[in-house]
Amino acid sequence: MRVKFTTPVKAPEGLWKTSQHVAMFDCAKKSVAAKESVYYSDEAGTKIVQRKVIAQPGFGPAIGGSMTQVALDYVCKK
Repeated sequence: MRVKFTTPVKAPEGLWKTSQHVAMFDCAKKSVAAKESVYYSDEAGTKIVQRKVIAQPGFGPAIGGSMTQVALDYVCKK
């Protein structure tokens, strides 16, 4: 998933303008597991501010109204 923040987010590492997330979706259980998140300081996605790689992803529910819930609904639509 690629996300553009309408208002840049100020983090200790710098400004987040866009982010990219790699996730796995279990449509039968309506759950998601994050594998990697990368935050960028530019809209083109060329300047990495922070990268998180999850060593052992675990499935859990998506938070209602979150970008993860929107993606889960889209990927798992019938």
